[in-house]
Amino acid sequence: MPVGADLQWLTSNTIYLNHPENLECLQDLEAEYPQLLPLSCDELESELESYSSAIFYFSRDIEVDNIRGIIVAEEVYPELAEFLSEGVPLDVPFRYENGQLQILE
Repeated sequence: MPVGADLQWLTSNTIYLNHPENLECLQDLEAEYPQLLPLSCDELESELESYSSAIFYFSRDIEVDNIRGIIVAEEVYPELAEFLSEGVPLDVPFRYENGQLQILE
C-alpha cells in the first residue's frame, strides 16, 4: 500500500501489515492518516500486552464502505492469505493459528 500525497488508496479496501517490533511506526501513520487504521495504536498495544502476535483486526469504514484491516505478525503464510480472502470477522481482534480462527476476548 503506498502512503504518500496520492490518497486514492483510501477509497479502497486497505490492509496494513506491521511487524510487532515496529509498532512505533503505526503512531506516525495514525497521526497522519487516522482513517487508515481500524484500531488505534493504544488499543492495539493493549491487545498485544494481553495476547502475543499475530493479531488481526478488520473493520468496515462506513464512509466509503470499504474494509480497513491491520495485521501485526512476524510473518504471513500463504495459508493465512488464502484464509483472509474468504472473509474475516469485523470489529473484533482475532488470531489465526493451526488453521483455526480464534476470536480474542
